[in-house]
Amino acid sequence: MVAGFPIPLSNNEQAQDIELLQMLCPHPEASYLVRVQGDSMIDAGISDGDIIIVDKSQRNPAEHEVAVCELNGEYTIKHVVRRKGKVWLVPANKNYPEIAINEGDDFSVWGTVTYTIHRPRKEGFEF
Repeated sequence: MVAGFPIPLSNNEQAQDIELLQMLCPHPEASYLVRVQGDSMIDAGISDGDIIIVDKSQRNPAEHEVAVCELNGEYTIKHVVRRKGKVWLVPANKNYPEIAINEGDDFSVWGTVTYTIHRPRKEGFEF
């Protein structure tokens, strides 16, 4: 599908079944939905009120991926970055600080975000 000019669909494309669950949740038995609160990940395309799909089978995220983490009994959504032998939780919003994981902290990665679901944004659109 294109987001520019419309293109006609062939009969095969019109009749194609879309396995949405399989596409969004490669491991449905290990996936769950979370409604986001806050704006610390807006530059990663995740905004307040969005729903994220989290794959609990993926607990070792790459730095460019977004993870759901538990830190000292509280949950957060951040990039997990390893730097100079230390783990950092890095937001995707310059208005928030990075969080260092210190010795003695109770920290775990609950899963990796596979998709973000949100309604189309209306800001800045005029007729």
